[in-house]
Amino acid sequence: TVRKYQPDALIFGPSFPESVSCIDLRWIGNEAGHGVDPHYPTVNPEDEKNYFRGHLGGERFIISEVDTSVRPGWFYHKAYDKQVKDTDKLIDLWFNSIGVSSTMLLNFPPDKRGLVFETDAKNAIDAHKIIEKVLSKNFAQNASVKAISVRDGFTAENVINGNYEDVYVPEEGV
Repeated sequence: TVRKYQPDALIFGPSFPESVSCIDLRWIGNEAGHGVDPHYPTVNPEDEKNYFRGHLGGERFIISEVDTSVRPGWFYHKAYDKQVKDTDKLIDLWFNSIGVSSTMLLNFPPDKRGLVFETDAKNAIDAHKIIEKVLSKNFAQNASVKAISVRDGFTAENVINGNYEDVYVPEEGV
C-alpha cells in the first residue's frame, strides 16, 4: 500500500531478517547520534549479527539511520534548556553519522509554544554554517591517489575526479 500511494516514501525497518525485503532504512543500533566504523550500506538478509554495521558487498542496499536529539531526551523540558548540544557537538555528530555513510535524524522537540527553542535552532544553524564552509574547499584538488587493489573501471582516481557518481572499488575480497 505504501509503495502504491507514496512510491518515494522510505520505509524504516527495525526487525531483521523478516523485513529486509521491504525496508529502505535500518537503525544503527544506538541513539547517541554516531554511526559505527567501519560501516557498510549493504546487508545480507541472513546476517543478523552484522545488521547495524552492514556487510561489505552485501546483497541488499539498506542505508542506516543514526538518530539523536539536540537535547537530552526526545521531548522538550524547560530543565534542559541549558543542556542543548553545542555547535561543536553537532558538528561532531554530523561527521560521525553522515560521514560514515548513514542518514541522520536529529530531533528538535517543540517547546510549549510549539516552536523550536532558540538555543536549539541557533546551535544547529551555526553548526550548519561551519560544515558548509569546511566542505566548500576541495582538499583533494590537485592531489594524486593510488591503490594497491583496483576493480576494473573503479580506479582510485575516481575519488578525486569531481564526478560524485564515480567510486573506487578494490578487488573482490580485499
